[in-house]
Amino acid sequence: MGATFLGIVGVYSKNTLHDIKSIYAEAVGYELGKKTEDVTFADVFIKSQNKALETTRNAYLGRTLARSVTASAFFIPWHKLRDKSFPNTKTKYNVNVNVGTGAVGVHIYGEGYLREPSFFDVEQKMISSKINRNDVNPYAEIQPHEIQTLLTLQRKHLDKKYKAPRGASIEAQNDVKLATRITELLNSTYDHIPQVDTKNFTIGKFNYLIGFGLLDKFPESLAFVELANQSIDMKEVKQAVAAIKEGQEPQQVFARFSIDMQKLQDKSEQKNTTAENIFEKFTQNIQQKTFSDFAMQKADNNLKI
Repeated sequence: MGATFLGIVGVYSKNTLHDIKSIYAEAVGYELGKKTEDVTFADVFIKSQNKALETTRNAYLGRTLARSVTASAFFIPWHKLRDKSFPNTKTKYNVNVNVGTGAVGVHIYGEGYLREPSFFDVEQKMISSKINRNDVNPYAEIQPHEIQTLLTLQRKHLDKKYKAPRGASIEAQNDVKLATRITELLNSTYDHIPQVDTKNFTIGKFNYLIGFGLLDKFPESLAFVELANQSIDMKEVKQAVAAIKEGQEPQQVFARFSIDMQKLQDKSEQKNTTAENIFEKFTQNIQQKTFSDFAMQKADNNLKI
């Protein structure tokens, strides 16, 4: 049983290791100036300074160690400890199986019920269902709330005291605008909606921006998204970051790349206002009904059964 559990841990850890590399390879390639296919495990686990990847990397190493320690419970000679405590009783070797099984049960409980989803967990699920289309609904699109969840989780990973802002706050509304634009670009890139333009915004670019803290200050974050969208290798993003760190005005920095921060902000506000007006007009004449109200409605006279 111990060998079986250890084998399961090994296979799961190997698959997760390759998932981490495949999801972050593009972002690490932008960071280190490499092609995605040339990125190695050493680049991902040692050289990269990406904070989102660092969080995932540390969690992977910690959980793999915890699972290995749990598996080792099967190989510790617990029966000898029992013999010392109860020297006059017959040795029961199945105590090792019982302790190991109990340790596995506690571990599974902790992983399944106590551990909250991480940034990597949510992103991996989104990629599997919305990009690789492995879900039961192969036509599902990425939704803004999924991007908002990723933004919030990464901030919580970096600051345990972080609390998401109230929905009506300016910060929350800015996050909605940012997430909506990122969602639009991702869906366009991965063919969920008609192509917006010839540019592209990939998961790798998103992981690069969020991993280096470029999505936390609005409207600069929105400008970085647009700059990443039009950049091929993210060199322009690096140039903009360096210029802003030197003390240059962000508005002027992005203007060099034909990006007007004020226009971006006004455009996103106009989109949100239009959507709110449409929703309000649509809901004005709706009367509240329950499930039973609909069930009791008479069928159309023209309906043939």
